[in-house]
Amino acid sequence: MIDYLARQPEHLVLHGYRCWTRGAATSSRLPWLEAEDLYIDALGERAGRAALDALADFVGTAGMCARCPLRMLKPGARALCRDEALVIGLVAGIQNGDEGASRFCIDALTDDAMAGHVGAAAATYSLLLKGCGRVLLPVPLDVLRSVGGGAPSGALLH
Repeated sequence: MIDYLARQPEHLVLHGYRCWTRGAATSSRLPWLEAEDLYIDALGERAGRAALDALADFVGTAGMCARCPLRMLKPGARALCRDEALVIGLVAGIQNGDEGASRFCIDALTDDAMAGHVGAAAATYSLLLKGCGRVLLPVPLDVLRSVGGGAPSGALLH
């Protein structure tokens, strides 16, 4: 059985999201530096910095456009909260051409008026990772519906 969260593409997205949101929530640069090290180690200097910039734009845009404050679990948690599952589902949906999954995740995360902004930022990030050969496994829409329809869980980020 595959340890889904240990796969490098999923780990980059999840850990990057957790670091970036934690840095924003705490006004600390330390989580951002942790994300920078992760991305440069995984993708090299140039691609790592580009992916990190795209991650920052995606998470920042999602945070500003979210229906409610973005949430996350503690670093190193071996589970996903609702918002983390939706972020992974969105990136996987874009990378694998699953418009249904992508649309569901955007709608669950964001206000309708801002969906285009979040979708554009997510697409830039997702396709940059895909161009670096870091493609997430598809997440079935029924799985996303089972986690994405309820109230957010996890630590409040803003």
